[in-house]
Amino acid sequence: LYTVTRNAAADRFRQRARQRHVADSEDILSRAVADKADPAGDAERGELGDLLKASFHELPRRQREVFDLVELQGIPATQAAEILGIRATSVRGNLFKARRNLRRRILDVWPDVREDWR
Repeated sequence: LYTVTRNAAADRFRQRARQRHVADSEDILSRAVADKADPAGDAERGELGDLLKASFHELPRRQREVFDLVELQGIPATQAAEILGIRATSVRGNLFKARRNLRRRILDVWPDVREDWR
């Protein structure tokens, strides 16, 4: 009975943590893109923000959760692993894949920014 209760509580904690972090992710993405005040680049940053949001939502669920927790919320990979109920190595692997997928999507739309990534 103790194990069942503990597991149910852990599942509830993970579920609430996921909901809270995913809800904040769009706001964080918007603020990250809008951080620099440059009127000439506002339109381009708006396009980039839209592309990032769309690309973020197209990621597989697990990659999206991991990217949100680690990159957007700043939670260490080990803690993100506990929240999601997976191993830290899985967090790092999913984070790598999420970054790669986002980078590819941006480069598909704007190939000229490739130099900025080197």
